[in-house]
Amino acid sequence: MKARDYLITLIAIGISIGFYYNHDMLQAEEVHLKEHPYFLTSQQFNFLYFCTYLAQFIFLIPLGILVD
Repeated sequence: MKARDYLITLIAIGISIGFYYNHDMLQAEEVHLKEHPYFLTSQQFNFLYFCTYLAQFIFLIPLGILVD
């Protein structure tokens, strides 16, 4: 494999791990984010979820096309 292939593979793995962490771990932080010092409302917390899907649309789809 070429160095470029290894780099693309590492980037894809990093994105996958980051997406898993953001998508699954955010729900576990809901209670903490609604308490001191953040005091997030339900709408603000749901906006954080929206941002993870927005990041998926902006980054993962073009990177998937690039890898293919």
